[in-house]
Amino acid sequence: MNGLLAVGIGGFIGAILRYGISEWMNTDTFPYGTLAINILGSILMGLLMTLLSKQYISHEMGLLFCTGMIGSFTTMSAFSFETMNMWNQSQVQGIFYAMLNMIICPAAAYLGWKIGIFMM
Repeated sequence: MNGLLAVGIGGFIGAILRYGISEWMNTDTFPYGTLAINILGSILMGLLMTLLSKQYISHEMGLLFCTGMIGSFTTMSAFSFETMNMWNQSQVQGIFYAMLNMIICPAAAYLGWKIGIFMM
């Protein structure tokens, strides 16, 4: 299977799953679905990356499931896996990376929101 096709098929599946779970679980008071998606996606990413590294699944299946499906299902899984890898190499680097993401990304979203309001 072509890598681009594998990512596309996986992305389609992941996006549909994300939408369905979010619609089913999110409420007006708390995004339970998003939290569940981020937790489940992180678990699946860790499991699949282990299977990929041990060559229990092919590179193409890794593209389909990890990059495509879980990548569109949740970006939290990639962030979690990268943070875990950095933590294993250097605890300080892992903490720094996590803090940057947790501070800068919400601030960037707020900035984008303000720019959007200003433009309207």
